[in-house]
Amino acid sequence: MGKAGIENRVNQLKSGEAPFNASLRLGGLYDSRVGAASSVRTGGQDDTALAATLGAGYQFQTDGRLGFRSDYIVYTDFYQDYDEYNVVDQTVSVEPQYEIGENFLFSLPVTYNYVLEDYETDSDRYSVLPTITYYISQLNQAVAVNGIFAALNDRDDISTDEDGDSAGVGAAYMFSLMKNCLVRASVDYLKTEYDARLVDYMTGSISRDHREDKTTSANLDIQYNFTSNLGIFTSYTYIYADSNVEVYDYDRNIIGAGFLLRY
Repeated sequence: MGKAGIENRVNQLKSGEAPFNASLRLGGLYDSRVGAASSVRTGGQDDTALAATLGAGYQFQTDGRLGFRSDYIVYTDFYQDYDEYNVVDQTVSVEPQYEIGENFLFSLPVTYNYVLEDYETDSDRYSVLPTITYYISQLNQAVAVNGIFAALNDRDDISTDEDGDSAGVGAAYMFSLMKNCLVRASVDYLKTEYDARLVDYMTGSISRDHREDKTTSANLDIQYNFTSNLGIFTSYTYIYADSNVEVYDYDRNIIGAGFLLRY
């Protein structure tokens, strides 16, 4: 959440940037707990995978302080052992923008997210993420703070009704470690209340309270550019989930690395 789009928003605050951009990340990852967010049977399920992320966006040219951007991002992975948790995750967003000052940008991304798991429909989500980005031009650094409000529609064939509503906050920081090395760090907190109740999970609980998850995640992403179009990246993500359904409590570590193509 917090890291999403910070580089594109900084480019909007700079002058002379091309309106269209696209990127492809291709590499491998290690996941310490595959499928943790979607299955109660994930204890000790670690695996490696090939993964790819394709993104494309267009910054519409407008006059004055108003701006508008649209993006499409698709992520897919291919696990070696637990391929039943392979996902295809697509996100479309539209983003009205307003330049508060020379280096301040307020934006309101509205996103639609559609997820396939094991190549079958899993869920979709509508989100609104009010965001303020501050670009420290003299240091070529940026900070972004965002909120998130989302509605989740559970569409898999599991009988438990896991539709839900989420709210949270996030923050991101981007800076150049050296001339050709870009670093992005972010942290996010999300609280989700599901329509499903504790008794629905057949874990011995007779409570009719709703399932509630509190998820904290942190991400560090480093990319080194050989040219303006070619680079390499490495990333680390830590996720901690605290749920009142005990089987959905987990710690998860995801480490990735690979090649980056940009246009």
